[in-house]
Amino acid sequence: MQSKNAKYFEDILLVIGFIYLIVGLNYGFNVCDEANSPVGAMRILAGEVPYRDFWSMHAPGQYYLIAGFFSLGEIFRSIIAMRILSAVLLFITAFSLYKTAKLLYRGYSPIMIFVLAITTGDLLNFSGRGILTAIMLLSGGTYFFLHYLGSRSKIRLAISGALFGLTICIRHDFVLYIFIIPVLLFIISHFRLQIGKFFGYLDGDFMQDLHFTAFDFLFFAVCTLIFCAPFYAYVLSIAGFEPVFDQLIASPVGIFTQYRSLSFPIPFAGTGLSVQWGKFAFYLPAFIAFSYFAKLLQTRKDSPPASFFTLFLLVLLLHTQAWVRSDFEHAEPALLFSLLLVPFLINSLKTDNRVICGYIAVLLVLLAPAFCIKMYRVVDSYNMKSGEYIASERAKGIAVPLAIQQDYSRTIKYISANSQPNERIFICNRRNDRTTMNDMMLYFLADRLPATKYHELYPGVTTRESVQQNIATSLRHNKVRLVVKVSNNFSAEPNLSAKSESPFLDTYIKDNFVLYDVFGDYAFYFRKDLFEK
Repeated sequence: MQSKNAKYFEDILLVIGFIYLIVGLNYGFNVCDEANSPVGAMRILAGEVPYRDFWSMHAPGQYYLIAGFFSLGEIFRSIIAMRILSAVLLFITAFSLYKTAKLLYRGYSPIMIFVLAITTGDLLNFSGRGILTAIMLLSGGTYFFLHYLGSRSKIRLAISGALFGLTICIRHDFVLYIFIIPVLLFIISHFRLQIGKFFGYLDGDFMQDLHFTAFDFLFFAVCTLIFCAPFYAYVLSIAGFEPVFDQLIASPVGIFTQYRSLSFPIPFAGTGLSVQWGKFAFYLPAFIAFSYFAKLLQTRKDSPPASFFTLFLLVLLLHTQAWVRSDFEHAEPALLFSLLLVPFLINSLKTDNRVICGYIAVLLVLLAPAFCIKMYRVVDSYNMKSGEYIASERAKGIAVPLAIQQDYSRTIKYISANSQPNERIFICNRRNDRTTMNDMMLYFLADRLPATKYHELYPGVTTRESVQQNIATSLRHNKVRLVVKVSNNFSAEPNLSAKSESPFLDTYIKDNFVLYDVFGDYAFYFRKDLFEK
């Protein structure tokens, strides 16, 4: 009877968690990051190939996933549909963390982790973006991998490898995290006595439950590669080695680190609960991970479970991506997995009173701010006018301020009235010698394909003269009639993106196009020869 009641409670908790994610998902929208995958998917459905036909630093998997989602029907080609998909992915992530927690703890700790994963994960708008899909696959792979460490079941190891392989299809940089951990586990398993002595453990007391052999690693690697290598081989065959290498390897290493990096540590400047909480939460994964490691060194009499040490390594590796661009968005994946170490730290407080105080502190620090921010967004979305004012079925139901609704409505109507459905247009910034972002959402909402290889205007790439000359060539080749310039897309960052580079593209547009209309932040340019008699 008790187990049946527990099952009912679990079912109710899962339903409430999903409802929590659905409520308020119509709040605002991101004209840049949220639009990148949908526009890439539009281009794939039009027969284009990533890296060959359009530029991107992102792995190809998410573009093909969203393209498949769009191919289900026009109803799926909307912001709301993508956000429902994102809510499903985040729910599966939280459920995977919940199931993982049940492998590690008894009592109410798994429930706490599920609730915190739902509330903290919901704070960031990952809609349509590959990071959320990758986290979902990574959480499932982690569950099966930790299950394997306890059961030695090769089936579970194979499933974890398959999920990690799919993760690499979505986020190619995750390949480092996915393979470094098994390598380290193999080294620890092979040199367990020596490593244990180094950390002060008695002979045989370090990682007693860890048995990860060379065969285990090779089996895991094969299962992982089976699910990602053929996909990348296909992309290489149709896109070519040079553009794939340049955009997925060379550009992230050479350009991202210079033009998109944010200094570490991040300051606590700014106002608002959401901003302050995000900057505070940025440090939590590292704090939790190093607290676990300190506890590991403190309690040398007890053998540290291999599963906890694996999570410790995963949290540290995931947090390294936030060391280059130091913001909460890049720390969020590490935060979600660090939640699995929190009950371990609380339970190590020994006395009941301390443990209770520990759980209360966690709820106050993590749950309360996240819930307050969520409620503010829900109330704010209902106070704003309905998205019916945005003249696109793809934005139906989205709650944004009235001024944005009007600007987007007029802009989309203008694009629709002055271009054909199969006509390509170009959307850029008022100044293109420098950039931090651009409005890609207009392509998606107006249902118009980009005229150039660069629907994403990236600092250090599209600010170079050689690339701007390529863009100008595409504008001539595609006989582009309409160019839309948007003025509100630059915010100075402490990196090279603030540097002014080539004015070639702005000069080309000025010499070959005529400014015809302006409203709000949107300026409309038409090709000069359209006005010649």
